[in-house]
Amino acid sequence: MKRATSTPAGLNVKKITAYLKGQAKSRNAVRITCQSGSVYIITGYAAFKLPVVLYRDVIQPVTMQDAPADGVTIVSSDAGFVVNDPHQLTAAQMLQKFSACKEEVKRTSILQEVEAKGKVWGTFRMFRNGSRPIMINSEYDAFVDHHEFVYHSSNSPFAPILATDTVDPKKAAVSVLIAPMKANDEIQQVCNRLFA
Repeated sequence: MKRATSTPAGLNVKKITAYLKGQAKSRNAVRITCQSGSVYIITGYAAFKLPVVLYRDVIQPVTMQDAPADGVTIVSSDAGFVVNDPHQLTAAQMLQKFSACKEEVKRTSILQEVEAKGKVWGTFRMFRNGSRPIMINSEYDAFVDHHEFVYHSSNSPFAPILATDTVDPKKAAVSVLIAPMKANDEIQQVCNRLFA
């Protein structure tokens, strides 16, 4: 599929920047590191590895400042973005730590509304690793054009999903790391029937 010019590298820039703007309101919610031509962004539920050239389009609308120097991490706080404590892990180190995903994950067409305290909490898309269901908030799934990305995970039921624009996630120039939600028993049974 041809990449749309409004979504560089298969990314939905509008959705990503809107999400990051919301995250940046919380103290230490967004960590940004530039390292060797890549920019790493870590938030509570999603992380991104992008070429630095995309910083101005994707990240600067949130930071309102130029990309940090190579090896420097900036962290969102109540007072804006501040330089990180050098003793903490950088965003690059954090993403590399959590992105060791080797198992291929299949994205399905199944969407499921999830309720919390009697109200619809959100719509989740079902992914699967064999017959194991993996529920991802559909907002996070929409960060990327799924025709252009391969999804990976590990055997852990709480392992994040790594979406990369290449079959080899270690060489990917663009990747998105998404934290899944554990499927309930009902979803597990549906998944067992569909994918056994």
